[in-house]
Amino acid sequence: MNIVFRTEIEDDEYDPRERHVVLVDGKEVMSQADWICPEDVKFYRDLSSPHDCEDLISQVINAVKEGEKITIEHETVEDLF
Repeated sequence: MNIVFRTEIEDDEYDPRERHVVLVDGKEVMSQADWICPEDVKFYRDLSSPHDCEDLISQVINAVKEGEKITIEHETVEDLF
């Protein structure tokens, strides 16, 4: 199982935006964007849903029980939008 914590940045002079995403094996499972809730620009305050976090934790626990290797990566992508 490969887990990627990605920060996507659009560094527009007039409308800068930032989005945070958690990908599991290439599939987006959680996200937060500062243009949705401008007062919550930090990823850890406003996830897409608390249940998404529960699902991710369950997936990781099951993968470990089955002996699957877990990798965690962090990346920043600019001008993605």
